[in-house]
Amino acid sequence: MARAPRINLAGGLFHVTQRGNNRQPIFLDDKDRRAFLERVARFRGPFKCSVHAYCLMDNHVHLLLETQEANLSAFAQRLFASYTLWFNRKHEQVGHVFQGRFKSILVEKDAYLLELSRYIHLNPVKAKLVVKPEEYRWSSMRSYLGMEGVESWVTTRDVLAYFTGRRQEYLAFVYGRMGVEDPGFITRGDCLGSHAFIEEVQTQFRNGEHQRTQALDRKTEDAAKLAKVSRLLGMDETTMRKKHAKGRESARARAMLGYVLRRTTSMTHAEIGRVLGGVSAAGVASQAEKVARLPKLRDKADRIIKITNA
Repeated sequence: MARAPRINLAGGLFHVTQRGNNRQPIFLDDKDRRAFLERVARFRGPFKCSVHAYCLMDNHVHLLLETQEANLSAFAQRLFASYTLWFNRKHEQVGHVFQGRFKSILVEKDAYLLELSRYIHLNPVKAKLVVKPEEYRWSSMRSYLGMEGVESWVTTRDVLAYFTGRRQEYLAFVYGRMGVEDPGFITRGDCLGSHAFIEEVQTQFRNGEHQRTQALDRKTEDAAKLAKVSRLLGMDETTMRKKHAKGRESARARAMLGYVLRRTTSMTHAEIGRVLGGVSAAGVASQAEKVARLPKLRDKADRIIKITNA
């Protein structure tokens, strides 16, 4: 049976969850957790995502994301694929880290933003890892309270705007459901909201026109960025598509092209590999990681990313 198409909606609020393969741990130490959060922070910019809340548990993650563009799948695939590569290399293993597709629920923002942020922040308390949610280091709760060493990239203003006393009132709001099993909402399928909200979403996606239009827009934008990046790297089409490039500079330019395209477009590793003349997806990922590890190449590539996204 074919899988239902995932909802990718510009301006959508999504509760994203992902579990470890066979419910195995996806974080073995704090270095793993920091590596995952670094990737969330890194990719949210190019994909124009706001992170309203997050929580990293040992074998699963929660993310509350708002997308400016219809690119949730591209963002999540980039995030989880990049972390998988990191995790397997660090721990000298192969295979899947995550359990299949990530799960995403489109949320009616005005009705459920507060409840979902509270639900996410209470996960460590429910799991009996801490007594109070702000004691848990690996969630965005500490960002909401303005505690030392928190992430500046977490968007707290939309939630805190509901409270006149801001931080302390939000803390009291979260405390209000401590010890309560009912999360305060019921999900139905891949949408969470009022009947009117769900009907509106279903109408948009019923005939597939929305997805086709968004896919065409993304392909057009990706093609424009490919042309711009290759021009900035001084690459002609022949050099770009020569699978076994000769010369150190040519090889570096192709590696940087893959690195930049993965951070500025919705193209997958496999799609970039075809642009590069048939390089495998694993080969593209490996080249991009090499660029990330070499400061001079990474700095040059990051400058190109800023120009491309301008």
